Amino acid sequence: FRKPSAAQAMVSFSYGFLFVVSWIACFVFCDDLALEPSLEPLECGMNTRSFVHSENERTYTVFLPKQVCSSSNDLHPLLMALHCFGCAGKHEQEKWIHIADLYGFVLIVPEGYGSTQSWNARYCCGPALADNVDDVGFLEAVVQRTSRVVNISEDAVYVTGFSNGGFMSSYLASSGKTWVKGIAPMSGHVYNYIHPHQPTPVFIHHSKTDTSVNYNGCCRGMKCCCSIHTQACVSTPAIFQTWQDINGCDGQEVSFGQDGHVECWTGRNCKANTTFCAFDGVMHGAWAHHFPMTRPVGEFFARDACTKHGTWRRENHSCECQNGFTGRYCAVEKGMPLQPLVLKQRRRVDAGTGTYRGSSVVLSHSPPSGDPAEKGLFMFLVLVLTVLMVAMMYMFSKGLPVAPPKPRARPARDSDDQELAMMDSNGRPG
Repeated sequence: FRKPSAAQAMVSFSYGFLFVVSWIACFVFCDDLALEPSLEPLECGMNTRSFVHSENERTYTVFLPKQVCSSSNDLHPLLMALHCFGCAGKHEQEKWIHIADLYGFVLIVPEGYGSTQSWNARYCCGPALADNVDDVGFLEAVVQRTSRVVNISEDAVYVTGFSNGGFMSSYLASSGKTWVKGIAPMSGHVYNYIHPHQPTPVFIHHSKTDTSVNYNGCCRGMKCCCSIHTQACVSTPAIFQTWQDINGCDGQEVSFGQDGHVECWTGRNCKANTTFCAFDGVMHGAWAHHFPMTRPVGEFFARDACTKHGTWRRENHSCECQNGFTGRYCAVEKGMPLQPLVLKQRRRVDAGTGTYRGSSVVLSHSPPSGDPAEKGLFMFLVLVLTVLMVAMMYMFSKGLPVAPPKPRARPARDSDDQELAMMDSNGRPG
């Protein structure tokens, strides 16, 4: 084995480095979409989708209001609504669909795990918690899949939920997920380990008479349903104080009430809107099908989406954009290239008569610059070019000179010493 020359070593290092960099670049720019099948376009209105996540088939619905369908070159806020333990997504749809219509939100309603429809939210609940289901990953995948077919504003992705869904919405934000930009949990919130990645808008709702998820905490002496418990009691007001500290508030003040049954507090001078409403005389199950403050929650999120680059006008529920930004919520910077949405016409069949009735608008990205097939082709070309470059460099390196081996000293022998002794000073035999 002969040691390669410096030139050969440099060439070997170069094509090895090129191979690694090429694949890193490919993974960065191709992302995992190249390995996934194309997603079916969404219709205006309600859409049901399913996919396998962590070996479990999971389902979710996406509702696209008319404002989204008619604004194909805009970025839209997204609202995810999470149901309670033992409930179903349709209950959240009934509560929030009119808010999506009013404020122009893309509404996502996922279904929980298993036949009992539960979420794994650290403290609650059911089979999802017992089986340690990756609901955080599932909900993140739902947002990613929706963002592939609808232009979603990454600065306006919000989550609300009731009971087990409230625990889950707060768990998403508290665990530092960067895609969660605001939450509105109801009758459920994680108790400890609240570590958002940045100041986060939060709108908490809880009833003082809730016996299933106790207002003063779920601990010894204050039992709650569904095996929810902590070592130390953490009340809902204490959770609100934690969020005030996180969001940099310098105090709180009473913001508004409703018929004497609701009292709300808002943090002062916070880095993100921080509000808490306490209700009187409301039992836990009352909000499973109907929540009386969906409108304030919708405006809470709409105002947050607007104030990134605009001013919220409450009188007409509109956002007045600052210079350089446009769109319903001022989320589009002028001149910013958007992947436009094309409204395709698809005929639909009347379920009752079997006859065609007009057309149904379908949303899909166009041009298909993000199409998985094209990204797969790009990855293949990167691989081919890398192999060709490696082969060329290898052939080039074969023609380079190899460093000659250094001569090695031969060990002295007795016969050599005798021969030297027999030579005279001129090197001739004596």
